[in-house]
Amino acid sequence: MEAPIGLSTPYPDGLCCHYYDEFFGTLRSMIFDVTEKNIEITFGSPKINKWNTFLVGALNEKEIKVMLPQEKAGKDFYKITY
Repeated sequence: MEAPIGLSTPYPDGLCCHYYDEFFGTLRSMIFDVTEKNIEITFGSPKINKWNTFLVGALNEKEIKVMLPQEKAGKDFYKITY
C-alpha cells in the first residue's frame, strides 16, 4: 500500500517527522476501513516502514520490528506562528 498524501509527507506540509531524540516523531500511522473491517498500520514512519493489514479481531503478532531514523529539527521547527 502507498501512503495517502500527508501521512508520509514531511512536517509541516504533512504528518511525518523523525525527530525522536527531540521527543517528536511519527510512531505509527493508521487507516481504518470500516467497510472491509480492517486496519492498515505502519509502525514507525510510513516513509520507510511497510504497511501491515490487520483484520478487526484478535492480533497474532507479539512484536513488530521497525526502523526509527534520527534527524535533527531545524532551529525554527518548534516556533509557533499564528
